Amino acid sequence: MNQLGKPVKGKIDHEKETKPLFGGIIMLISFAVAPKIAISLLDMAKNNMNKFFYFG
Repeated sequence: MNQLGKPVKGKIDHEKETKPLFGGIIMLISFAVAPKIAISLLDMAKNNMNKFFYFG
C-alpha cells in the first residue's frame, strides 16, 4: 500500500502468486506427513501403555 491507500500493483500481484503456492505446498506436506506422525504417535502411546501396565 502506498501513502494514498491504493494498492501497489507489483506487490499485490506478487503476493497473489506466491501465497496460494505456499499454502498448497504446506497443505500437501501436512497431508503427506500427518498420517505418518499420527501412526507413530499411536504406536508410541501403545508401547508406553503396555510398559506402564506390565511393569508399573
